[in-house]
Amino acid sequence: MIYPENTKKDIWDIFITILLIMTCIITPVNIAFSHEWDVYNAIVDGLFLLDVILIFNTAFYDEDLILIKDRKSIAKNYLTGWFTIDILAIIPFDVFLGSNSNAGDYNALVRVARFGRLYKLVKLTKIVRILKVIKN
Repeated sequence: MIYPENTKKDIWDIFITILLIMTCIITPVNIAFSHEWDVYNAIVDGLFLLDVILIFNTAFYDEDLILIKDRKSIAKNYLTGWFTIDILAIIPFDVFLGSNSNAGDYNALVRVARFGRLYKLVKLTKIVRILKVIKN
């Protein structure tokens, strides 16, 4: 189980945040100029898949600041939240629909939709700060 206060988890979240920002910058360029960044896209997809796996194994705080460690509750929370967008962002639609289609562009746009998760990350950071103040 990974806990929200884990320093390595914080570093991972910062890394994913930077990756999301880079994706938001690179994706419009890829779509506008039809650049092929297959290796970059494969690496990003792999890292986002790893992030999905980590989220399924990460405890979280509910609205009442109670730490939820039950895997079933964690899965339910994630499945009813960002899971759909996260999975759509890593499915290589261009492979399934053929490389001649615009499926890669749609996949890239869904990947940019993950940018909305940054709001949740900022919210989580505030909760962690509150908890540290309460502990002291």
